[in-house]
Amino acid sequence: MDLGTFEEQLLNYLPTNMRYMARNQDGSLYLYEEHPFKSYEKGKEGTWDHDCGICEKLALLGIYESVKWTDDYPWNFRQY
Repeated sequence: MDLGTFEEQLLNYLPTNMRYMARNQDGSLYLYEEHPFKSYEKGKEGTWDHDCGICEKLALLGIYESVKWTDDYPWNFRQY
């Protein structure tokens, strides 16, 4: 993962219970406590979903652009 300095520093301030980051098909970026999976509902854009745990939307724009909807797996940013 190729990150800028700001993105690297921001990782230190994300909630400690969160481990995964994924971008929905609409471009919104989310943090997940548990490993999410891709989900498609008829007539809606694709999203990453989870069975349990917590999910939070990152409201900042233009960050972590290397995290894409087309990724096969969510990014475990705690292993960065």
